[in-house]
Amino acid sequence: MVLVVVAVLSLVFAFHVANRLGGEVVGQASPNAVGGSALVSINVPIYVVGPATLIQGLINAGINQSTIKPTTTNQLTTLPNNSVVVIDWDSLLSYSGSDYSVITGVLNVLFRRGDLVIIHVSSTEESPLAMLALAQSWAKAYGSKITTYPIIAGQYLSAFGSKNALVFGSSYKTKDIIGIITNYQRTISTWGREVGSNQVSPLNIYEQYELQSTTLTNVDPCQKYVQNENSLGGVVFDYQPYYNGVDTEAYNDGNGTLYYDTCIFVYNGNGEPYIPAGAAPYYSVATAAWIAYSPSSTMISNNGYINYFIGTMDHELGWDDYQSGTTNSYLEYESGANPASTSSNYVVRFTVEFGTGGVNMAFEVEYSESPSSVRIQSENTAPTTNTAAFNNTWRFYMGESQQANQKYIVAFAEDADEWVLPQGLNTYQTATFNNELGVNLVTSVQDIPCTAWVYNYEVIWTQIQWVLQYNPGSSPPTGFSAQIVNQQSPYDITGVTSYSESIPYTCGDIIT
Repeated sequence: MVLVVVAVLSLVFAFHVANRLGGEVVGQASPNAVGGSALVSINVPIYVVGPATLIQGLINAGINQSTIKPTTTNQLTTLPNNSVVVIDWDSLLSYSGSDYSVITGVLNVLFRRGDLVIIHVSSTEESPLAMLALAQSWAKAYGSKITTYPIIAGQYLSAFGSKNALVFGSSYKTKDIIGIITNYQRTISTWGREVGSNQVSPLNIYEQYELQSTTLTNVDPCQKYVQNENSLGGVVFDYQPYYNGVDTEAYNDGNGTLYYDTCIFVYNGNGEPYIPAGAAPYYSVATAAWIAYSPSSTMISNNGYINYFIGTMDHELGWDDYQSGTTNSYLEYESGANPASTSSNYVVRFTVEFGTGGVNMAFEVEYSESPSSVRIQSENTAPTTNTAAFNNTWRFYMGESQQANQKYIVAFAEDADEWVLPQGLNTYQTATFNNELGVNLVTSVQDIPCTAWVYNYEVIWTQIQWVLQYNPGSSPPTGFSAQIVNQQSPYDITGVTSYSESIPYTCGDIIT
């Protein structure tokens, strides 16, 4: 079988998201942004399949040469369980003769052993195909009929998982893979495994997001799902960026740092879909997203502040794909969009429910904005009441008293979506779903005496396109192409825009 692109997604333009955020595209972000947190050193073997240039790139990035272990594709089956493996995509294509079944045959062995798989691509245009190969190889390893993956660009695409979880990552810079490896080590420690070991060892590590309490505060829900994968009644698919080698960091400039995490949880994802009488079968699905922003001291000293966060669970684009025949299934909103609006009230704390509805993994998280506050506006922004095309959108308007270098955190979720399979149980089916999220900043306020107050804004946004696949054992369709919308190298975002607003006044006026 010849290797082909089978990712399916809709044609989505950057202005579609920019308009929702209140700005317009003004070009790619500058690569000269302020750097982020220092990388954490690692001391585990990194098995590398690829040319000498790939190995030298790892060395140049500061990775200890003694940890880099050149190997061949044929030798991968002899490595220890839970290994870290970096594979050059072109080398894999050459080895397989561009035969897709050979590629998934190689990769599924690595997933079955619990390895971290990092694929290096020479062109970001190959990213969707590499992500597809990772997702379908995981499904093959665990005998799953379903899989889900994000359409993301990067030079390094990563994935690791278990029967109940598949965690994706991406980065443009070689040094960022240290963050990918560090997060892998931390996560599998919570799962009770050791890197490079054939033994299962319950370590009972107290982790950053795994709070040992009945009251959860400021928790990233996607990390909560992943770290509790053994307790799930299904499968969680997670994506997080690794800009600067820091998990969830996506963008950084002189104004501050943006973080995000997004995930899809499929109830009974290891089993069969629910079959209602007289209707199409479906899987119950929960979606969640987490956003954080840390303003810099420069922005705060310039009278800047976080204006609002924005997030959308976008069913409309996926429904359009289904209606046009691009896909043959869809993800429909049913209920459970939260948090709820706070009307005109600003609150210091608000609560979000994740995975409710009687499932094993149901939890609430309280988000505290102290010493600031937040006003939440939640609504359907799609021009329809058709729940299959809903766009549940949240705006989190931030109050005063924001502080420099403090993470302000929000999250939102849909607890009761349905992935509808209109073609029945015996046909390969694909659906698309979009997360859109970002932040609107006032980066500075200038007073031109007796003339105007000038507000300078920056809007940073990202769009994550998810592809959901149901494969009952039939061969998937071929010939589709993937468009990457989340591509702003070296950042893991879709775009940045800036604009100014002038509010005139004359001396003697009372400004309110």
